[in-house]
Amino acid sequence: MKNNRLLEKSIKIIRFVFVFSVLSVISWLFYKDFVPSGVLEIKNTFKSKSVLISALYPENRLRKIEEQGGIYFQTMRIDPIYFDLTIPRFFKTAKVIIKYQNPSRNLFQIGLKNVDSDWDFLFKTLEDKEKGIALIEKDGWRTAEADFELQSWLIKDRELYFILSSPLLYDKQAEIKISEIKIILEKEPWTAENFLPRFKNYLKNN
Repeated sequence: MKNNRLLEKSIKIIRFVFVFSVLSVISWLFYKDFVPSGVLEIKNTFKSKSVLISALYPENRLRKIEEQGGIYFQTMRIDPIYFDLTIPRFFKTAKVIIKYQNPSRNLFQIGLKNVDSDWDFLFKTLEDKEKGIALIEKDGWRTAEADFELQSWLIKDRELYFILSSPLLYDKQAEIKISEIKIILEKEPWTAENFLPRFKNYLKNN
């Protein structure tokens, strides 16, 4: 009799742990997709990266990922290269922050693809020595950023398609090392006032 009670108690504990674990995972996934804070940060440090951001491509325009002094980076040797971003929800803006080295001071740009066109990008300048673009530099690495308004013509199936361009990079026998790509996505946060209508819309679209 005593053994039966212990068995029943053990089964209840196991059920509780199982249900709690499942609910915790579901809640975490829901939060990541829901993004109630209105801000989502996505990174590729070349040592690790979010599943939401692709690796740089094509491979034949890049050197393999290297490590130097604890910093991981990948070198762009031929222009242009690309990366893609999956966004779990609709966001209003995207701030892209790139940490890199560009010894030749070659023009360096980032663009976001017009998904209705084969070759049309909205370009923003990261570095241009002719125009004196302001940069933050620390320990030999420069940091530059670009802001994008996420219009519908820039998004397809929750995907954003980025280009990194440095014209004549190969012809000048120059290279650009990239050690971090960080994207900060922002939208209106969830509040007590807008929670119910936005939650209904969330359920409708999922």
